This record gives sequence, C-alpha cells and structure tokens, in this order.
Amino acid sequence: MEAFVGLDLSLTSTGVAVITADGKAECISFGQSLKKNCGNYETIKRYISLTQQIIKHIKPYKIEMIAIENYGFGGKGLAVQCEFGGIVKSQMFLAMRRVPVALPSGNIRKLLLGDAKTSGIKQRVMNKLLDLGYSDLKNFDESDALAVAHVVRSLYTSANLTKYECQVLKQLTSQTFRE
Repeated sequence: MEAFVGLDLSLTSTGVAVITADGKAECISFGQSLKKNCGNYETIKRYISLTQQIIKHIKPYKIEMIAIENYGFGGKGLAVQCEFGGIVKSQMFLAMRRVPVALPSGNIRKLLLGDAKTSGIKQRVMNKLLDLGYSDLKNFDESDALAVAHVVRSLYTSANLTKYECQVLKQLTSQTFRE
C-alpha cells in the first residue's frame, strides 16, 4: 500500500506520521532526554538511535515520499537541527531504497490552516487535523508530522485539498517563469 511519511525531527521528541493510500494515518513520537553539555559521541548515538526508530516504524509501508519539515533559519540550535536533518535525509534515502525525500518549508502548517497567523499555531494545527478526520494525536510533535504528511500527500495526489490549498496550487502552477 502506497504511503506518505511526515517527519517532525527533534532530538528530544521526534514525530512520525504515515498516511496510507486509503487516507488512514498512524502517528508515533519518541525521543530521549538530553543531558546538559552532552558531547559529540552522545549526540551521534542519539542521531543513530532516532534514525533507526524512524526506519523501523516506516519500513513496513510502500513509501511514495518522505517529507521532513525543514528547519527555520532563525531557530534555536540550528546547527544540531541541520546536522540531524542531513543524517536522517541520507539514511531515509538509502534505507528506504531511494524513496524521494522532500523538505517542505516549516511554513507548511500555514498552508494547511489557510492563513499566516502564528498565534496558537500548534493547537490550531491539531484541531484542523482532528476536523479532517484524523484521530489519536497524542502531542504536537505527532500533529506537526501529520500536517507535513497530509499537505505533501494532498499536493502530490490532489486528494483532500482544501479550498485554500487549491488556490495556492492553481496560482503556483499557472505562473510563468522568465529567465
């Protein structure tokens, strides 16, 4: 069964969402507590452990695309986010037999919501996903991962597009680009 994967990466709580071809979603989150001033060895062990957990969770599916929410350039701990994202991207590509890995902007949640308001965005995203019929979301990491998977699946397959998503897609595909 074809599936789309959304990942919300974090060393302390990573969210993973898989949406199958029939629109059913399975979400999970996991992580480890961080010690203050942990060294490179400890951080590398954590990267490997989290990547292995992600692969174990998504391996049973025939994955069409993996989408990893890209980091914000003004975010805290940017170097760690970049490094972790790079490791996961390469490992997903290799472990999942060269499945495409997309890096949608961190603003992908705004596309789901249909507006650019940032106030209370995490709760609004979770509420929107519940309204769309998804359930069993345990935390914001899972809802962020599911938002990524949902929007990428919708844009890729044209399934369940909101009115706003249709407008954005129409605008993007009708633009003429000049050199």
